[in-house]
Amino acid sequence: MAAARCGTALGGGGWMVGDNPVNDSGGGRSAGLSTIWISDDRSWPPHIPGPYRTAPHARAAIDLSLLHSAHHARTTT
Repeated sequence: MAAARCGTALGGGGWMVGDNPVNDSGGGRSAGLSTIWISDDRSWPPHIPGPYRTAPHARAAIDLSLLHSAHHARTTT
């Protein structure tokens, strides 16, 4: 639903966006999703595999996912 409201589709897979390294990024990665961590000026814990992308706040995370979706659509059509 979020992708549709942003005017994009998730045909190439989905995203997990969140601020918790273990529950959000780790859970998303375990489910086979690309992950965007909302850092809120925090450092990533060194003992946890990193996210696909990092954003400082939610709006930047949305922009990153839309940019990736637009790029993916151009390269797969």
